[in-house]
Amino acid sequence: MMESRIPLPTDNIYKFYALFGFVLLIASMAAFLYLHKTTNELIFEAAIAVEEVATKEKPTSVDTKRKEMMEKRVAVAVEDRNLFNNILSAVISVALCLMAYGFWHWQMEVQPKQDRLLDLQIEKAEQDLKKPERKPFRAPMS
Repeated sequence: MMESRIPLPTDNIYKFYALFGFVLLIASMAAFLYLHKTTNELIFEAAIAVEEVATKEKPTSVDTKRKEMMEKRVAVAVEDRNLFNNILSAVISVALCLMAYGFWHWQMEVQPKQDRLLDLQIEKAEQDLKKPERKPFRAPMS
């Protein structure tokens, strides 16, 4: 059985919101970089293929069709990139809102209570250490 080595923030929902938003933000940024890298590679490869056809003195019908397909492929790739950019922008916005909401409530509502509880536990521990020692009961001598 596989055990998770990363402890999940299950002690309060705001911490979960904040950390989930952060992970979502990082994943969206990685997807954004990957999207642009792959689209740029496709555009550069297509540009080279189009230039090869354009430099031919007498391109055949296959060459002309290949050039048209490459140009269409570039147009589709650019349209897809724009669509995915819009989707990623929405996901990044949601991630930032989740992070802001989660961190704000975690810091302003939950953490002060946890700090106060810790202070009370420390005070109680200090009082327990200072308790006087009990002396055994001795009856008065008469």
